[in-house]
Amino acid sequence: MTVRARLLALAERRARLSAQAAAERDLLAALAARGDAAGRRIDGVLAFAGRVLGELRERPMLVTAGVAVLVALRPRLALGWAVRWGMKGWSLWRGYRAVQRLWQRLSAAPTAPAAARR
Repeated sequence: MTVRARLLALAERRARLSAQAAAERDLLAALAARGDAAGRRIDGVLAFAGRVLGELRERPMLVTAGVAVLVALRPRLALGWAVRWGMKGWSLWRGYRAVQRLWQRLSAAPTAPAAARR
């Protein structure tokens, strides 16, 4: 193969790779735009939830009255709800503690000296 033919083949390959890179950049930009839109939506929901929880913190008697009404009207429903969410909370707490212990164990693991790794 002559030098000129090799240079032409390299130029063609470079053009193909440049086109492929441009297509991948466009795809990545589209995916990032979708992620940005989803992030804005999540931020809005979290801001709304924060406002609602802030209002409820300022009015504890309203929350207490709501729970009292629920317990008075549907005690079985309230008890079932409390048990379900209590079990979920307990499971989340146990999972959190297990991950915390694992993290501490891994971060405390001694690292081998550079000479021993070779």
